[in-house]
Amino acid sequence: MRHDGNRHLHLTILPTERCNFRCTYCYEDFAIGKMKPPVVDAIKSLIRRRVEQGGLRSLQFEWFGGEPLVAKDIVHDIAAYAHGFYERGELEEFEGGLTTNAFLLDPATLQLLVSRRQRNFQISLDGDEEAHNRSRQYANGSGTFKEIWANLTAAHTSDLDFEIIVRLHIMPGNEQGLLRLTEKIAVELGGDPRFSIYVRHISDLGGTNENQKEMQTISMDEAHRISLVIEERLVRAGFKVSNGVGNLFESAIKVTDIKRKSDLPVAGDASPSGADDHEFGYSCYAAKPNHLMIRADGRLGKCTVALNSQGNVVGRLLDDGRVQIDDERMNFWLRGHLSRNADELGCPAHSYG
Repeated sequence: MRHDGNRHLHLTILPTERCNFRCTYCYEDFAIGKMKPPVVDAIKSLIRRRVEQGGLRSLQFEWFGGEPLVAKDIVHDIAAYAHGFYERGELEEFEGGLTTNAFLLDPATLQLLVSRRQRNFQISLDGDEEAHNRSRQYANGSGTFKEIWANLTAAHTSDLDFEIIVRLHIMPGNEQGLLRLTEKIAVELGGDPRFSIYVRHISDLGGTNENQKEMQTISMDEAHRISLVIEERLVRAGFKVSNGVGNLFESAIKVTDIKRKSDLPVAGDASPSGADDHEFGYSCYAAKPNHLMIRADGRLGKCTVALNSQGNVVGRLLDDGRVQIDDERMNFWLRGHLSRNADELGCPAHSYG
């Protein structure tokens, strides 16, 4: 369905920027903690204002972090508030999803999220238990695979209405672990249409964590070879598989690419068109005029990768739910909708210069 102007709002919300994991390739610094009550209240006010004054009919949430379920009380609170507008018929459409490590996605949590239409999940695995626990450890250094897998199999045996994308990461040294995990997925989750697979190589996104100083990535030829083996096995097991190896847009931007306001070219003052994405190819969420990222401290941004870039601070959420926008910075992110340039639509953070 097409949504124009103020009728559709897509919010990426970071209820906390802390994480319970310390993945070896993570680009985030975890400097900002849990969202404070005034910011939570401001998000609710934003939604209420847009429904009552702006004619909002469609609302989409994406929960990001850190790990959003570290602050699951905030996720539940805001989702329940927004769901109330949907139940009363004040929103025609309402849905949401989480990018989560799934360590805290226990059956009770999953059931509550689904009941509030937060039912789309992207969950990363780096191989079987041995391989995964080398790169996706808990903050205290312990392994995380067993808890995640238990939550995935519990979801599989439930009758809940959800969609889970299992994201498989290819990196140096984990091929055999990935192949063992592939077989485990095929045998234990196969035939469940609620699960799909996304195969992807890890990318150096330019973070400042100590681990990234020694980060190694795999060649595209090797990643492509491994991905095809995984894809072939999981397609035979009945899964829908997407192969992201070589996806230029997803790995294009490093978090340090945009530092100063003066780095940002300005697209102009005209309002972006509401044209459908398919007319001009892939459009990143950050390029879309109806999308805002709300950080845990109330700052507004567009890109969930360039978190440390000043050019990604496009405004602030005020206590009463109004948004204060820096037009020059916002125009940078939206310029692809004026130019119809595929690179600017596909990755607006990377295509300037």
